[in-house]
Amino acid sequence: AYAMHLLARNQGEDIYYETLINLDSALAGTFIKTVRKYDPFEERPLIWQAEMARRDGDPDLALKTIEEAIALPLSVGAHGKDSRMFCYEVLARVHKDAGRQEKADFFRSVVDSIRQGEAADDFLYAGLIKEATERYQKALGQFEDAYCLQSRLAMTFARNGQFDKSVKHFKKAFEFM
Repeated sequence: AYAMHLLARNQGEDIYYETLINLDSALAGTFIKTVRKYDPFEERPLIWQAEMARRDGDPDLALKTIEEAIALPLSVGAHGKDSRMFCYEVLARVHKDAGRQEKADFFRSVVDSIRQGEAADDFLYAGLIKEATERYQKALGQFEDAYCLQSRLAMTFARNGQFDKSVKHFKKAFEFM
C-alpha cells in the first residue's frame, strides 16, 4: 500500500516502480496500468510495463511497449541524474534478451553517453568549464545525435563567449529536436 501511494504521488520516480514490482509484480502490473490511464503522456509507466514484460519473458510485448514510450514527447531533463533516458536502457535489455547484441550495445552506448554528459554537468556547475567542455565533447564522440548534449555544449560555449563554436552545436541540437 505504501509503495502504491508513493508511486501514485511520484510517477516519475523509478525507485517506486522498482520497489512495487519487487514486492508484488502482479499488483504492480495492474496498478501501473491505472497510473498510465491517469496520465497517458507520462512515459515512466510505459517504460516499467516494458521492463515487466521483459522480465516475464515476453520480448515482443516489451519491444512494442518500450517503443510506445520512446514515441512520447520526452523531456530529457525532466528526470534526475542517472535516470534520464532510462527508456534506452530498457530497450538495450530487450534487445540483449532477444539475442540482438549489436543493438543492445548501441543503446547501452547511448545511455553511457548521456551519463557522461551528466558527469560533465557536475564539472560545469563547479565552474570547471574546460573540463566540462572536454567531457561534453567526449560524450558526443560516443553518440553525436544526443540533442541534450549538443545543446549543453552549445550553451557552455556561448556563455563563455565562444559564439563561433556554439553555432554548430545549436544547429545540431535544433536539428535533432
